[in-house]
Amino acid sequence: MEDRLEISTPSSSSSKIPDTPDTLDIDLRALLDNFISYLSPTLGAIKEGIAWLGANVADRLSALRRFVTRHPYISIGILVGLVLLFVYGPTLLSFSLRPLLDILGFTSGGVAKGSLAAFYQSSVHGGYVASNSVFSWAQSLGATIVL
Repeated sequence: MEDRLEISTPSSSSSKIPDTPDTLDIDLRALLDNFISYLSPTLGAIKEGIAWLGANVADRLSALRRFVTRHPYISIGILVGLVLLFVYGPTLLSFSLRPLLDILGFTSGGVAKGSLAAFYQSSVHGGYVASNSVFSWAQSLGATIVL
């Protein structure tokens, strides 16, 4: 297998950059060796982290087993609470967020005129709202949460 790669550049004299070779000689083996030596500390840290996590997971599972056997009713209550939170959590979140978003001025029709959100948008953002900003997140939730 060939360890070298040659890349030819255009030979047109008008587009040629001065003092550059016509071919670029890349040593792929050296490039790969440098890449592996760059990653080896990171890979070692990941390996150590996985070993640590594996040992701690076994300890955590045995502690959880002891807690469940000593406190079965509390464990059932926690489990039922987590299931209810998972099932009804988004609905409860929308019921609690909708009034707050309306008060701030993030309505289903957009930012309400004369609201705190409108003042903030005009004074801080102007006509531009950055994507993935807190303001764009609130604007999106205000437009999509419907009760």
